Amino acid sequence: MLFHFFTVKSYKVRCSLLKEGSDPPSYVTLNVCGAVNAGKTTLVEKLQLRTFQLRFRHEQPDTSQDMASRTAGIEVGIINVPGAGEFRKMDMAGHTWAFTSNEYFIGKRTSISLVLFDLSKKDSEVADDLFHHLGSLKARETKCGVLRYRPEVVLIASHADKLDGDPQLRAKAYFRMAMDAFQAYLNFYPKVIVLDCTNPIGHEFSALRNCLGELRAKIIKVIFLSLCVRALKQTTTVTAR
Repeated sequence: MLFHFFTVKSYKVRCSLLKEGSDPPSYVTLNVCGAVNAGKTTLVEKLQLRTFQLRFRHEQPDTSQDMASRTAGIEVGIINVPGAGEFRKMDMAGHTWAFTSNEYFIGKRTSISLVLFDLSKKDSEVADDLFHHLGSLKARETKCGVLRYRPEVVLIASHADKLDGDPQLRAKAYFRMAMDAFQAYLNFYPKVIVLDCTNPIGHEFSALRNCLGELRAKIIKVIFLSLCVRALKQTTTVTAR
């Protein structure tokens, strides 16, 4: 009888969490943010490929600059990232007209935000892109000046192949700038991922998959513990009565 009661209360607590805006723990959301042509859709596609598929597609051209390949609105779906697990993807348009609607979907306790910035752009443009998207994440989780929680954020520098200088040095400079401005509000992954999407079999793609697997496991653990604590509190309260 007690087991049945505990199960029912656990279900009700889980439902209350979902009403608050949390996804089921098995569906960690992957918010993919960034300006137009940052390579968001290309990244999502290549994250789903296995090693042999990556080698097969290694010579395919970069289509991130192609007008027909640009995301209009928000593309939603379930994806499987080899070595990391299943995610609910939210590939967000980088057009300025989409920024207002995008802000409604980013955040959530069960989400990881990949914030892409294009290394081939001018310094001022990169800074504007970063501050907009990181500022949106901060604002989404701040109410009346109080931070509800710190979202998980991974900074990704794209188009490294289009840079004449050292892409790592430039990407790290932007990473330090972002950390200085937003570290108190966002949980940054401790390193910036520098990607060349024309070379998806490189070390950085493996590093990104490992990062996603690590953060997914962390989020699922936190949500599971939260469910257990709430269920125990409910059970203890009713038993005391």
